Amino acid sequence: MLTQEAFIKSHLLTYLWRFRKVEGLSGMTGIGCVLRNRVLSGWFAGDWLSVIKDTVERSQFANIEFPDMRDPLFARLVWKVESIFDNTIDDITNGGKYWTVLAEATEEFKKTIIQHPEDHPRLSNVGGIYFFG
Repeated sequence: MLTQEAFIKSHLLTYLWRFRKVEGLSGMTGIGCVLRNRVLSGWFAGDWLSVIKDTVERSQFANIEFPDMRDPLFARLVWKVESIFDNTIDDITNGGKYWTVLAEATEEFKKTIIQHPEDHPRLSNVGGIYFFG
């Protein structure tokens, strides 16, 4: 029987998979930590699906990509999602609630996040993905 938790994790996996070409497993993990940080901070009353839905709607990566289930990277991402969801993995974003690929940041992101370090400090990065508070 499919549980509600498994349904949420599958949507998280699907969302994160589209970022595998950006910074691999570490990048996907970081983005997953950001989503977890939003849930833990009470965004959308702490509802995972609402946080994921909002993120998808705001993302430039709107298309769905399904993995080859035999891909070893996907198998490792499944393990990471379990740890992200259960809050048993270290937060490589240092509490980040926003991220961008710096070279591809939209003007809106620059205006509302990057240009306001007093409100949204840069907390960490994984390669070209930068995380902000």
